[in-house]
Amino acid sequence: MARQKKEDAKQMTIREAILKARNELQEARGEKGLDCRDELRKAMKLALQGCQLSREEVAERMSELTGLDITGVQIDAWLADSKRERHLPAELLPAFCVACGDHGPIEVLCLGAGLFAMVPADALRTDLYRLRQEHAKMLKQIRQKETFLRRIEHA
Repeated sequence: MARQKKEDAKQMTIREAILKARNELQEARGEKGLDCRDELRKAMKLALQGCQLSREEVAERMSELTGLDITGVQIDAWLADSKRERHLPAELLPAFCVACGDHGPIEVLCLGAGLFAMVPADALRTDLYRLRQEHAKMLKQIRQKETFLRRIEHA
């Protein structure tokens, strides 16, 4: 049991991880403030590189998800460094992330706004961890009170 507590003490909490990621993003932005176009473009490129689909297939999947006509040429324009004024409309970002199977681009936007995106399973794991910690604390309090009660009854 003591070993587990030692490992937990070294492990970063979710809050610490969020603050660290937010600080790193703010440092990377420097004087750009909340302009996250470059970071978003980079995250989208990484999502496409890690994806098993071609840009045309991603565009087709996005079209299926949104009901809009999206092409590989549009994706190229959104990602081109030379076309900085062109960018993915925010309402299409969820479809892009689902099509690529990567939430990195949404995380860039969330961190910029001071939020942290989490998939439902991770959120549930976090909640379960918190509940287990509370449960362990309550069990300890119960044992202490039972011990105290036994002492009082046998005194």
